[in-house]
Amino acid sequence: MLITGAGGFVGSHLAAGFRDLGYRVTAVDASFDAVTRARLAGVELHEARLAAGALDACPATDVVVHAAALTSSPQELGLSAAAHMQANLDAMLATLDWASRTGARMFVFVSSSGVFTPEDAAELLLESVPASGTGAYALAKRAGEMIAAGSASATLSVLVVRLGYIYGPYEAARASRANVSLVRQWLDAAQAGRAVVTRTPETRRDWTYARDLAPALDRLLRDGTAGLVHLGSGAISTDLEVALAVADAVHVPVEIAPASDAVRAKAPMGRERGRGLDGMQWTPLSRGIGEIISLETAA
Repeated sequence: MLITGAGGFVGSHLAAGFRDLGYRVTAVDASFDAVTRARLAGVELHEARLAAGALDACPATDVVVHAAALTSSPQELGLSAAAHMQANLDAMLATLDWASRTGARMFVFVSSSGVFTPEDAAELLLESVPASGTGAYALAKRAGEMIAAGSASATLSVLVVRLGYIYGPYEAARASRANVSLVRQWLDAAQAGRAVVTRTPETRRDWTYARDLAPALDRLLRDGTAGLVHLGSGAISTDLEVALAVADAVHVPVEIAPASDAVRAKAPMGRERGRGLDGMQWTPLSRGIGEIISLETAA
């Protein structure tokens, strides 16, 4: 298995998780920091910026997972919207081309609930709900989904997985992903002895523990799933419930502060496809938060 974006939060959890499941994993990223290198012991690491020919030094493999993406905004990266979209699509196309040329049997494109907006009218965003996101990141993901799906053939199966809100250990900001999850923000505040402050207590989000991603994706691969699947626990919590879980784990108070502007969040994401995930034992939020604390304390 080859995984791009494996130096980042989601990609590194996929790489470590598939290694632990017994896969031979090649992890590709523009750079790996020392902490991630240590976590990925036993994984073959390749540092390369994804472009035509960049993966030619990597061993051919049956499964290619493209998780690399610029999720930071164009403004944060000093790019135009067009350049931001081109960077994401060029990386995806280079990876897809390499998978096709080297005889991979499965290409997995990691997409995001970021393709949706609050205007996508649904109480639960299922795979059948049309996405309408028009930001640079959303458009690149929507285009990537269509390109990947259109590349399926008799010899190359394609699976598109959309991720919702992900939390887990070792989450840190970096240039390609400047913003960390609310769970990470609140844990950092709580561990510094500050109150956990939520400005949108009633907002509902779907949360999935990062260490569950590889076992869940492994189920889909073994089941021969293709097409579009929302890869997530389906567990929905309000921001207040999440804030309380973090505060309870670290023993700090929770404060509710009024939002400066009216905030409307997109609906949580659910799943109607991917029968291979039936029976998956997802990590409950409170246990995941406790595991983050214990793993990072021991590191």
